[in-house]
Amino acid sequence: MIIKNKTADEVVVEGESNIKQASISKEKMAKLQYILTKALYSDPISSTIVESVNNGVDGLVQSGKDFIESPVMVEIGTRNNGSFFYRVSDKGVGMSRETFEEVVMNYLESTKEESNDQIGSWGLGAKAFLSLDRAGTFICRKDGREVKYLVYQGAEFCEYDLLYDKEISEENGVIFEMDIKDRYEKVQFSSTAIKKLAYYDTILLVIDGRPVENKIYRQQDFQW
Repeated sequence: MIIKNKTADEVVVEGESNIKQASISKEKMAKLQYILTKALYSDPISSTIVESVNNGVDGLVQSGKDFIESPVMVEIGTRNNGSFFYRVSDKGVGMSRETFEEVVMNYLESTKEESNDQIGSWGLGAKAFLSLDRAGTFICRKDGREVKYLVYQGAEFCEYDLLYDKEISEENGVIFEMDIKDRYEKVQFSSTAIKKLAYYDTILLVIDGRPVENKIYRQQDFQW
């Protein structure tokens, strides 16, 4: 095989071609999964908050709803059984069972690839919470149907279980929820959310049932 010309866009070959396609062995899939989750996010709590909120914001952008009337709600709190949780809810365009399974749960697939108005486009953000080594649930509502999934880290890639599929009367939207492991981590989630979400005017942050007034005050030479 003789390579006559090679540029960034074109390779011209004369004679028999011996070009091979790169591949990845099944044994290395777990390593790729690590790269796409833990190695990708140096600050898992911050990344989980930002990515999950961005997904909610994008859902509202798609729906065309008013952010004042339908803000993305971010909740950090304690359940009746004493466990702690982090939850992001939006009433945006919603998500069907097909979209969740065929797009959201496929790496590098995204509903946002053709959009200049939305934040994510690599299909990775919805899985950012996996960097915290725990499962999360997604409730997806679309056109009168609601499906709930449990998503968790599998032996190779992330795996998911369909918990139910039912008819509903609620409006479209998505609810993501995950456990916060202890009181110390709850403090971390709360302080990080207050800091990171100050830059968003499209969300309502609620900690322990109380809305948090989250504003950035700017002067000519500094902000706080």
